[in-house]
Amino acid sequence: MIWLHGLGASADDFVPVFQHLVSMLKTPLYGIFPQADNMPVTINGGMAMPAWYDILGATPQRVIEQTSFAASVTRIHMLIDQLIAEGIRSEHIVIAGFSQGGAVAMEAALTCPHTLGALICLSTYQARPFDVAAANANLPIFQAHGHQDNVVPVELGLQAQGILQAAGLHPQWQTYAMDHEVCLDEINDIAQFCAPVFR
Repeated sequence: MIWLHGLGASADDFVPVFQHLVSMLKTPLYGIFPQADNMPVTINGGMAMPAWYDILGATPQRVIEQTSFAASVTRIHMLIDQLIAEGIRSEHIVIAGFSQGGAVAMEAALTCPHTLGALICLSTYQARPFDVAAANANLPIFQAHGHQDNVVPVELGLQAQGILQAAGLHPQWQTYAMDHEVCLDEINDIAQFCAPVFR
């Protein structure tokens, strides 16, 4: 499982979530937690922080800087290639991301030329249009959002769901009574969603 953290966060953020999933799934899992580089983020007054890409504005639709976003997607593709070279079956690789990391996870997974196991998109949005790779045209997707999210409005998550459905995908959509965060019910639902992947 490759977990991508949110804007301004650290690679360790989702280690406890992963550990809880391992305890529930009761199967050997290996977690990878990449760290985004520090970069100035325009929407945050140019302050430097861990970011997968620069965000130029929000109306609330995010306006993203294309070069840094593309570089992060490429970085995840290279990581997937490395895992496959090490003998991991691509069908056993799950890509997960929260918020900004979720936007990268969404495009990286669905444009990957290797058939992956699943995609988990938490409190996020589709950053830009892309074509779904044939290898992942039937990729299982878990998409979740908080009703009270004041950072990434739930409408952006619903918009992404509609785009994915229009592309022929079938995301499992869940909402929770929470803000821009992760809750225990959500983690439990992720575990149920992931169980078939790791059988």
